[in-house]
Amino acid sequence: TSIVLCHSIKTLIEGNEDSYLLVGAEILFVLLLIKLIKTYSDLYNKSQAMSIELQDKLVLEQELQEQKVAALQKSKLASLGEMAAGMAHEVNNPLTISMGKLEIVNKLIGKMEVIPPKVPELIISIIEANKRAAAIVNSIRNLSRMKDESEFQQFNIDELLVLVKPLVQLRITRLDVEFIEEFENFSVYADMGEVSQVLLNLINNSLDALKDVAPKGWIRISTEIFEDQIMLKVTDSGLLTNLGDMVKIFEPFYTTKDIGEGTGLGLSVSRSIMQRNGGTLTLDTSGPNTCFVIGLNPPK
Repeated sequence: TSIVLCHSIKTLIEGNEDSYLLVGAEILFVLLLIKLIKTYSDLYNKSQAMSIELQDKLVLEQELQEQKVAALQKSKLASLGEMAAGMAHEVNNPLTISMGKLEIVNKLIGKMEVIPPKVPELIISIIEANKRAAAIVNSIRNLSRMKDESEFQQFNIDELLVLVKPLVQLRITRLDVEFIEEFENFSVYADMGEVSQVLLNLINNSLDALKDVAPKGWIRISTEIFEDQIMLKVTDSGLLTNLGDMVKIFEPFYTTKDIGEGTGLGLSVSRSIMQRNGGTLTLDTSGPNTCFVIGLNPPK
């Protein structure tokens, strides 16, 4: 505008025949330029407002999607829980009968003068197998209790392992994975069944990661205290870099497993369970190995 104004004044001073026409054209050009800038500014402001509105809608849609996923997963877990509880009950009845009959057979064998070789050893092995099956059934029954509200109680860390280990022992043995327990038996306050589900999921994830590891892999359960919380760590010999994008590790549907081997919901649901229990679930990136940390509150 300043340049055009100066040129218009110079044109008028020179007093050429078409000076007024030229000055009028220059003023018209300036007016059109100002209007163009104003129109562009209005469009820019509207686009900014639309962008913010669209971003808010996307965030809201993502939150709704996550809520739908959580509700769907909870419904699936509840259905599986009811089915598992029913199966556990049905299996427990013949197991109880079998254990009773074996005790009777054991007593009858004890009264015999001549006992066939290896019979007592076989009876004992069958009893031990039944006890292990009973422990698995008991773990399934306890882990299958899905509730609308968490039932907080005081329990020790070793009680979690009593629930979880029977359900993973077969895989641990088959994969020849060393299971290391280096935890201090702290008392914590949470829903034991729900925390057991989280621990079971983490151990199964570690076993999935170690199934092709050579030489023999290991999983270590350890504890420590950090800022008034009990930290229960599940560390395995797998490398942290194998987890992929660690920023997205807890997002729904993110998985590094092959198609058909994982849905990508385990860690996101586990974190939601821990938040519901007033705790945390985090990934420890300070070391070379994969380490997930369950944060639990001490007894009140």
